[in-house]
Amino acid sequence: MTSTTTPTPATATPLRGREPRWPRVAAVVGAVATGAGWWASETVVYLPGVLLLALGVASLVRTRRRLGVLLGASVLVVGVGVPWLALARTDGGRLVEPVVHPYDEGVTVDTVARVVDSRRVLALDAESGLAWEWTPPDWSTIVGVVLLDAGRLLVAAQTATVLGPDGVAGPDLGTVHPAQVVAADGDVVVLRACDESGPRPAPCTWRGVDATDGSTAWTADGVTSDATVRLATTPRLGAPWPVPPTTAAVASADGVVTVRAASSGRPVLALDPDAGLRVLPVADAVVVASRAGDRCTAAAHDADGDPRWEAEVPCGVLDGLDARVSAFTSVVEVDGTLWTPDGTVVDLATGDVDERGAVTTGRSAPQGHGEDRLVLGSGVQVALSEDALVVTPVRGGDAWSVALDGGEVRTLVADGGLVVVEQYLRPRLLAELVAPGERRRHVVDAYDARTGAHVGRVVSGPQGTDGIVVSAGTAFVVDRGPDGERRVRAIGP
Repeated sequence: MTSTTTPTPATATPLRGREPRWPRVAAVVGAVATGAGWWASETVVYLPGVLLLALGVASLVRTRRRLGVLLGASVLVVGVGVPWLALARTDGGRLVEPVVHPYDEGVTVDTVARVVDSRRVLALDAESGLAWEWTPPDWSTIVGVVLLDAGRLLVAAQTATVLGPDGVAGPDLGTVHPAQVVAADGDVVVLRACDESGPRPAPCTWRGVDATDGSTAWTADGVTSDATVRLATTPRLGAPWPVPPTTAAVASADGVVTVRAASSGRPVLALDPDAGLRVLPVADAVVVASRAGDRCTAAAHDADGDPRWEAEVPCGVLDGLDARVSAFTSVVEVDGTLWTPDGTVVDLATGDVDERGAVTTGRSAPQGHGEDRLVLGSGVQVALSEDALVVTPVRGGDAWSVALDGGEVRTLVADGGLVVVEQYLRPRLLAELVAPGERRRHVVDAYDARTGAHVGRVVSGPQGTDGIVVSAGTAFVVDRGPDGERRVRAIGP
């Protein structure tokens, strides 16, 4: 008997449509564009990337459409909201009280930063704002200042006076130009006055003036000489404010150079005439350099004339000591070291010589020409290149660096334990849409000179800053607020 088997019909499996690939592609491309736009701070790349990412995320969750829409909306809100909130942040810094007019000099002294404009001296304090203010008694124009020891400041207006760290003024010292100050020690300031109307060498008088009562402590007669050179009384080559040395070099008509103590006029060292002789009083030392053919030597003596060291040095040191072109040598003193414009460094304590690279400019530079600069101060050497800021301790230690566009740096200041950099601000995201003025703003960053730790930042307007003064770990930034009024803000602990 033959049996027949009835076939069981197969279970039908519904065909599923192939999932579209475009949501994944949109999400990946959007994420890449968002990241690239964020890194480059380019709204034209960032915003389309966020929109594409949000659309891709919303479309990927197909089984739960509401969840997909919620995730996409969240991406859009976060992507637009974060840079929007960043635009609303404050310009930074602590606003301090004084209204500062355009000024000529900023002087750092211990815990007080003093700003000097043409009419007054303002002392800024990080806690109280304006510590004190001083104006010349006759409201005459201030032509210059000289930073003395013990935190005092010689202010030259129609007449000169010495201000103490607390703003108390001493007696009238008569008519004094800052360039006449050649030395200072204790209460005595040494002034050199020369009659340049006749032929050289011109006759000169060195006079030690007691700043407490204006009396003359001592005098000495001499002449101008290529053998006697001196440091500038204002910052040069990016170095901090110099303090006059404690000795003065006086050249006689017969060529003998006598080094005298600033406090008493007492001779401490006498040097015979030599065509290649250069004598430079610096800080509490006296550097004596000479040239014999291609061989150049230098020796250092202390303020009492006792020898410290003698060594052969590169002849570029003597070239830097040549002051025949101007009233001052181009050499600067930084933290017990002597720097020449070509970057030769001489340790005043030991005589050790090092090559550090040419010092090409000072504390600031014209707009758009900031690269390849070297600034000195705060115990460090600050080198600015095309793509980085490299900070190296003058007397050894670990260097640190910050990546930046050297061509965008406007001002560099190394003083008061900080390194302060002002540069053109790269517009933040969405600025083109809601803050077109952002493209013309500047940013000021302060770093700890020893460690490189970022201390703080302020954002300035299109005109940039009018000046930066640093004192004891606090940077005072002078600029104009949104209302156009001048203001002072402090960056620091």
